[in-house]
Amino acid sequence: MNKNNKYASIQNTIVYIVLFIIICLPIYSVAQSCHGFLAYGIPGKSDQFLCREGYSVGYSYRYKQALWVAYKLTTQSVNNRIKRRDNFKPDREIPKRYRANLADYVRSKYDKGHLAPYAAMDFNGKSADQSFLLSNMSPQKPGLNRQAWAQLESYVRFWGGYKSIVYVYTGPIMGGNPKTIGRGVAVPNNFYKIIYAPKQQEAIAFEMPNKRISKKKVS
Repeated sequence: MNKNNKYASIQNTIVYIVLFIIICLPIYSVAQSCHGFLAYGIPGKSDQFLCREGYSVGYSYRYKQALWVAYKLTTQSVNNRIKRRDNFKPDREIPKRYRANLADYVRSKYDKGHLAPYAAMDFNGKSADQSFLLSNMSPQKPGLNRQAWAQLESYVRFWGGYKSIVYVYTGPIMGGNPKTIGRGVAVPNNFYKIIYAPKQQEAIAFEMPNKRISKKKVS
């Protein structure tokens, strides 16, 4: 390699580093500063990052829902309780053409399934209210949402209190060409939930198909 080519290569490397700093690091910094929910890393790429009082979101424009939601539970947060008042609503921070709307779920035979569950977000009024944003919802079969998934969420809250702090990562798993409801809200094939307890250095993961599963199957 001659001196000119070597110099050009060094220049290109410097340009790539600068571009990474300008483009990527601010996004990473914002994500990392979201109440520490992503202290152990960002689960994956997304079209839009959202930071809420009780959780963070990696949102997909293609699927009109989150690819992942991350939050943490502590002994203190799981012991706070606010009376539930359902207030499902579109997320105005999502561009209009990519956001889910209440009409998408009407007569769809799917529940608006929380990814960050209300019962884990009711440690204050703002967090409880934000849990009903449709960017935190995914189409779930009622037999999953109200049975096994609800049971798993209950266990996760118990672990949060018992282990003093846990980090939770959850979201949908899509097929290659997913079914949609309404105006393009994708229906997941499965759902996952990963729980990490840093003090105990323990982790456990679950994957459930989007169909009826009895509470008794979760143990």
